[in-house]
Amino acid sequence: YDSAFFVNGRPFVAGSNPPANLPSHVGHIPFHSVSSLLEDLRREHDVKSLLILGGSDTNAMFLAEDLVDEVFLTIAPKIKLGRETPTIAGGDPLRREDLLGFRLVESHVVEDEVFLRYRREGGQR
Repeated sequence: YDSAFFVNGRPFVAGSNPPANLPSHVGHIPFHSVSSLLEDLRREHDVKSLLILGGSDTNAMFLAEDLVDEVFLTIAPKIKLGRETPTIAGGDPLRREDLLGFRLVESHVVEDEVFLRYRREGGQR
């Protein structure tokens, strides 16, 4: 919670339950579905855009509903093996006709890492 994301404005986290170590200056918005969360953010907090810093399950919830405009990926020379290793998005697989297309709009190489920015092709469903 020392990140710049939690310094200015009205910082909050969203989840089914508040994290145990949530500082007093960071609010909590409970949610159980993406659509209810987005509606609450628009109506109650006047949020017009959202940066999702989620794990595999959180990313999957937004991707499954085609609610992601851009994806930022970092390729780093670190390999972790295992069938249960987290990926960018978990959840149920999409059908072939529902695959989400993104196009590369920006890339940067910094030492051994590659930073990629992709934008959704063809808009949202």
